[in-house]
Amino acid sequence: MAIPLFILLFLLAYVRRSNMLACGVSLAVLLAAMGFLAYKSPLIHERVQEVYTDLSEYETHGSSSASSLGARFAIWGVSWQMLKDQPVLGIGEVQFRKELKEKSQAGLVGAVPAGLANTHNTFLEVWVLYGGLALLSLLLMMLSAAWYFLLYIRHADPVLRSYALGGLCLIGGYVIYGQTQIMLIRNNTLLFFLFTLAVLMSLLHQRRRAVLVTGNH
Repeated sequence: MAIPLFILLFLLAYVRRSNMLACGVSLAVLLAAMGFLAYKSPLIHERVQEVYTDLSEYETHGSSSASSLGARFAIWGVSWQMLKDQPVLGIGEVQFRKELKEKSQAGLVGAVPAGLANTHNTFLEVWVLYGGLALLSLLLMMLSAAWYFLLYIRHADPVLRSYALGGLCLIGGYVIYGQTQIMLIRNNTLLFFLFTLAVLMSLLHQRRRAVLVTGNH
């Protein structure tokens, strides 16, 4: 799901009037190749079929759904209900688990959704457990970092552009991945994000200073 975003960011960084035709042809060839591989790939066909199966199962069982997508939809629905009480400060993990168990015992949510390790959505998880203020802080942090990279996505220096593109792909990718996983709460994915973000920002800053010094000379 993140590939279209990456393609758009790449085009934003590198398409110019001088190479628009070449980029257009390359993009058309890439999309055609991707479409052909998707059409021929048994794995993709299986995944698409799983989506239809999971959606059908969720329509039938609702909050008691046990499928991969259905269980996510179910726990998202329950989480939204819990947010009504404490949308600003959140309810905390202990209270969240307590209410989830009570709803499961009352038959309001199935055993599979109630047994999930988390909500499988980064932003919903932050909102439910830590509150709207924490969610706002997270979004502002990601937006400020994205804006820093965006300032250089069209820079004349190709190295600066490459760092800016990498940073935007990192942030945009995590936003998309975070819709179905808690990417910024799990230790391994959080550390990868923070380290990579720090490295890319440092490289961009260093290169920007070098470009300024070269330009002054």
